[in-house]
This record gives sequence, structure tokens and C-alpha cells, in this order.
Amino acid sequence: MAFTADWENLHFFNYSVDVDAVQPLVPFELDRYRGKAYVSLVCFSVTRMELNGLSGWHVPLLRPFTVHEFLNVRTYVIQDGEPGIYFITEFVNRFCSLPLGFATYGLPYRYARIKYDCDQESGRTAGRVERLFGNDEFSFGATMDPAADLRVCEKGGEAEFLLERYSAYTRIGPLERRFRIRHEPWRCCPLDVRALDDSLIRRRVRCLKGAKLEGACYSPGAFGVQIGLPQLLN
Repeated sequence: MAFTADWENLHFFNYSVDVDAVQPLVPFELDRYRGKAYVSLVCFSVTRMELNGLSGWHVPLLRPFTVHEFLNVRTYVIQDGEPGIYFITEFVNRFCSLPLGFATYGLPYRYARIKYDCDQESGRTAGRVERLFGNDEFSFGATMDPAADLRVCEKGGEAEFLLERYSAYTRIGPLERRFRIRHEPWRCCPLDVRALDDSLIRRRVRCLKGAKLEGACYSPGAFGVQIGLPQLLN
């Protein structure tokens, strides 16, 4: 594995989508749960990301490239029998990360202003993602039970289908690649979404125009995530 990272305060907003609307955007076969295709918006913060084997004075110099907020728009695919995810688009709040994500992994990074605010003690959480131009945004306000048990996804359930994915697929021109990650199973609790403005995503990702929000959940994070380098598919 090439990198080690900490991902904190993850919010998953899961939409069911029309298969015929999303498949043209995805160069891999869609994976479905009980016949449904899904797109998820995943908000989180990367609070540490280090190149394995690198230490000392190099680490602080890399911090501007490796500590930032994300909003991922992803769908679910399967290739050679291995389920994974495919990123339709990704928003990050560091300009310097834009070329690196594409050059190393083929990830479709876009810049946006991003601010997340999560208070686990009160159970209140909120966020806002804004592009530099245009009035559309992605913002949310939600609550969770601060006393709720954080649970591993039920085997065979929808949450397991959506969250427990450890491969990602990318394509640049004719080159199809896969990279894998490793971390402990997600521990999550439901989110009660009180306010949601997803106009930014619905306008920029056309398959979401008629999508239905099926549910949302929160995880405090995954720590010591191992991220591998991309490998060409046969």
C-alpha cells in the first residue's frame, strides 16, 4: 500500500437513480442492490495522509496537499466479479490537489469552497460546498442521536452494499485501472436530514435530476486507511 490516511466525520447521502440515466456516465457495469442503482454524496475531511516509508521533515511540507475536505459523488460498479466504486466527480478545497488526484489516480477533482461543522456531543452536523461561480451549492443540516450505538453494517443489507467497498475504478481514455483500500469496517448511525440543498450536484450531475434521497448516515471515520497504487486492468 502506498499511502496511509485518516478520514474523519463522514456523511453519506444515498440516492436511488434511474439505471438508464447513470450508466452512460460510467464506463463500467453498474452494480445494483435489489435491482436499484445508487449514487452517493460523501462528505468528509482528510486529516492525515502520508506516503508510506516517508518520514521526517518531508511530512510537514506535504501537508497542504494531503489535508483537506472532500465531497465525492460516486456510484457502484462491478468488474470481473469484484464490486467497487466509480467517482463521477469529486470536489476538494485545495487548488494544489487538483492536478495530483488526476495524475496519480485518474480522479475527477474539481475545486470548491467547503466547510463542515460536526459536533458529536450535541449530535448536530452541517456543511456547505460552493463553486466559485454560480449560485448553486450543496449544503445540509442534520442531527443524530449522540447516544446512538455506532454499528457495523448488517450483512446483506443496503448499508453494507453502499459502504463496504474496498476497490475503486477509474478510466482515462482507453486505460482502465483499479486501486484498493483497506480499513476496519465502517461503524455508523443514521442521520436525520433536516435541511438539504443539493442543487450544485443535481445541476452538474445530470443522472441526479430525478433521483430520490433514500437515506443518510454518519461515521466518525476510518483511521489508518491503507491506499494502494492504481493497477491496469487486463
